[in-house]
Amino acid sequence: MKIKEAVEKSLLAVKKEPVYILLCGLTAGMLSAITLGILFPVMSVGLASAVKKASAGEKTDFHDIFEFMNLIAPMFGLGLLIMLMSAAGLVFVIFPGLLIMALFIYAPYYMAFNKMGIIDSLKYSAKTAVKNNLMGHVVIVLVFTLVNLLGMQVLVGWIITFPISVGFIYFLFEQNLESGKEQV
Repeated sequence: MKIKEAVEKSLLAVKKEPVYILLCGLTAGMLSAITLGILFPVMSVGLASAVKKASAGEKTDFHDIFEFMNLIAPMFGLGLLIMLMSAAGLVFVIFPGLLIMALFIYAPYYMAFNKMGIIDSLKYSAKTAVKNNLMGHVVIVLVFTLVNLLGMQVLVGWIITFPISVGFIYFLFEQNLESGKEQV
């Protein structure tokens, strides 16, 4: 994992298009909250698409965050499954929940960007995390959970931390695909 490169690409998107990325983050976060998390997976991959385009210098459009709305039902199922497994893991001391979150960190990205179903998304995500330093992924999940929780404490801090986090995870996902460590 090239963590520094993924962070730099995510921050580059915010530097290139700060108003666009922050508005997309605000919209995605608010819609996720208003729908009690139902739209969170769809909004996250839509936000990742927006960050990806901004970072690459491509033409951006506010509708980018809604790019994967056609996947709302399977993404809801995927998100619910991951949330239930993570919650069950968190009940048995915190580490199993973090491990489950780390294993399935890329599942929404496989579903959206590689057009996979729920089971294949989970399977490929787990393979990718295991092949690319599973404990490193656990640390990433823990750090970004804490960063986003801290961002929420500063009222509007999450408007910045949410898009950067989503972009970071997307760019790690992209690195894994480009390096051939998990080809589809």
